[in-house]
Formats: sequence, structure tokens, C-alpha cells
Amino acid sequence: MTLTIPGPSVTQSGMKALWARWRKGCEARGWGCVWRLELQTRTRIQPHWHCMVAAGAEPTLRGMGATSKEIRDLWLQSLGLHRAQVAGAREHAVDISWHAEIEWLWYRYLVDHASKSGGAQEAVGWGRHWGVVNRAAFDLVPPSRVNHLTPRQYARIRRTVAASQRWRIPDVRCPFGSRKSRASRRGSWGVSTWFGRAGTHQRIVAWAEAADDPESG
Repeated sequence: MTLTIPGPSVTQSGMKALWARWRKGCEARGWGCVWRLELQTRTRIQPHWHCMVAAGAEPTLRGMGATSKEIRDLWLQSLGLHRAQVAGAREHAVDISWHAEIEWLWYRYLVDHASKSGGAQEAVGWGRHWGVVNRAAFDLVPPSRVNHLTPRQYARIRRTVAASQRWRIPDVRCPFGSRKSRASRRGSWGVSTWFGRAGTHQRIVAWAEAADDPESG
């Protein structure tokens, strides 16, 4: 989920008061939220938040009967009457995607925003860049499976996955009218989650491990 502030630029004190209203609203409803603050600087300096929101033991707020409308209404209420009435605020101030049916998309979203390069919209001077709202709503869940790869196995996975992201695109300058696209930079720094389904990870890891097994082939 992405939360933006419509209207004129907000001051740091105004931003903190707005976020405090949202945080208290989430806590009162029993919602949990992991968030990261970033700055939009293309036209004016304006903060926005990327969030992972959940309630109870369910993977999304749907498990507690909450809807996109309830989330949107709370954010508009937190913005205050003036900003909530800006043209397009109800349609665009909150961008919500549900990922309950795909196991790891939420993790990929979170990791992508937590592992950006240092200069990527970093909110320097605006207080904390990330945090957790209503930490008590979350339980620590150990991973269901951990694979310990050798450097050779990991390099094999990196090369294969990177190659799979280079699809063919039209290009009249090339002999056959197409060429491979540029390599994706996902995974060039930090930690990256490439796929949304756990089964995809498990298959490619099993393939990399089997390649070093003399009995496999």
C-alpha cells in the first residue's frame, strides 16, 4: 500500500501529526503496519509512505472484515478535511494491492523498498525512515525452509534468474528485428525477492543443488 499527501507541501511537524493520527487509528482498529518513509522531489518535496498492512493472523485485512474503503477512509480522515477534499484525493491518495493469494509478493514489496540505494528518495532530515505500527499485532514466524547454498550454486541461480528477466523486444536495427532487453538491476544491492510464489524459489534452488550432485545426471 502507498499513502500520499495531496495538496501543497507539508511541513515536518505537519507530517508527524498526520502520521500520529494514522498510527492511532490503526491501533484502535487492531491493524498492524510495517512502513517506510520516502520523499517525492520531482516537482516539490512531499513525503509518502510504503506500507504493509495486516490484521490478526490473516495475511490481509480481509481476515478481520476490513475493506479497501475502510483503509482509505482512515487515511483521508488522518489527512484532515482540507487535504481530503483536494481533487482526486479519494481516488489517488491511497493505492492498495491485495496479495493474499500469492505467498511472497508482500515480502518482495517490503524488501524492494527496504534495500533501495542510498539516494533513492531517502527522507534525510525527516525523522525515522521506517517502523512498525502496533507491533503487538504481529507474531514472529520462523521460515518454513532455509537453504544453505555454496557460492557456486548461488552464482548459478543469479545468472539464470538474471537471464530469465531479459525478454526480447522489437528493434528494427537488429538483423531479426528484435533484441534482448537490458538486464534487470533487481538484486544488485541489498536483499531481493524475485518471485511471488514460494514454489518457484524451491524449484530453482533444487535445480542449482542438483547440478552439483554427481548422481543427478
